[in-house]
Amino acid sequence: MIDRRDGFLHYIGMTRGLTAPDFGRSLWIPYSTVPWLQHPQITIRQSTVDHITDEYVVLDNGEKLAFDYLMVALGVGRHAPIGVGAQTQADYEKMLCETYASIRAAQNITVVGAGAVGIELAADVKCVFPEKNVQLVHSRQQVLAGPFSAELRDRVEQALGHMGVEVVLGQRVVGQTPTSGDMDDDSAARLPELIQATATDAELTLADGRELRSDWVVRCLGARARPILRLPSKGLTDIHGIRVKATMQVDDARYPHIYAVGDACAHSAVKLAGVAMHNGFVAARNIARCLLMGDPHAADSLLELSPDFPAKILLLLGRSHCAMQVGEELWDEARTRQYVYEDMGLAQCVDALSLTRTPVASSPFDQLPSPV
Repeated sequence: MIDRRDGFLHYIGMTRGLTAPDFGRSLWIPYSTVPWLQHPQITIRQSTVDHITDEYVVLDNGEKLAFDYLMVALGVGRHAPIGVGAQTQADYEKMLCETYASIRAAQNITVVGAGAVGIELAADVKCVFPEKNVQLVHSRQQVLAGPFSAELRDRVEQALGHMGVEVVLGQRVVGQTPTSGDMDDDSAARLPELIQATATDAELTLADGRELRSDWVVRCLGARARPILRLPSKGLTDIHGIRVKATMQVDDARYPHIYAVGDACAHSAVKLAGVAMHNGFVAARNIARCLLMGDPHAADSLLELSPDFPAKILLLLGRSHCAMQVGEELWDEARTRQYVYEDMGLAQCVDALSLTRTPVASSPFDQLPSPV
């Protein structure tokens, strides 16, 4: 297993973790504490992947690691501090403390970008610091991109307004002094987490000429697919990720031994942790099938398929408000509350991934677990 970090990070909780460092510390679980990762046949390489060919994973130091089967689970990249550049638990906790200190010291706070992350961050800041002036600036006429209803967007905007967040819609930020990190730097495409998306004592200029003064500003302008595959396959990777079959194999018959799962692939319109874990289960079991059958093609008719899950989103707006849509159905708050957890799903993910226990071995031909 190759990871540039020394632990698992529960990204779902990052907006709350930045405003509540004690909670934020719980989101990082060192790999050294995961029982089954200590198995002598499992090797963990803490390194950064530069690119992948059909035969090798090439690390940033030039080292080539050959593989028979590969699962790409690199997720998507986000700019810091939501995207975490830290490689160790100590550096991660230092980042939490520094970001929290910047937020606490600011009176006027601006979040640019009203996607799911920007919405939740603005709400978490206002929830923890109700005395602060929090603005959420978005270039579109309604919050939240994606295949969701106007009713959901209205509900979110109403909740933010009730909390006291000032929502500025239909205005693109066309200038900022001082600037945040260079988010268009091509050299950072693989690791946008290393680019800081915040600035202090900033002046923002909106498209209509208005100027906003902000003690702390953060740009939440979406995630990036990582340009990591170097295969002679036209269109295999685009802005949505790596194109895959329902088996989670990359969508090119020449590479049945390469799989891509979770946010790294273009399997789902909306990136969800539960779907990502389910993708991983499917891919792992399919690789096991191929190993038992002898080669990547031998088990073609026996491979499991990952279903197309309905578009779904659950937004936690501080601790008092939430909104959820599944498929085309907008859920009421009472129903949504059944799926709201104080730890933002950390315990569920820890259990699903067996991070505190050794999972029970099973045949890859048994029934697949349901997604979280």
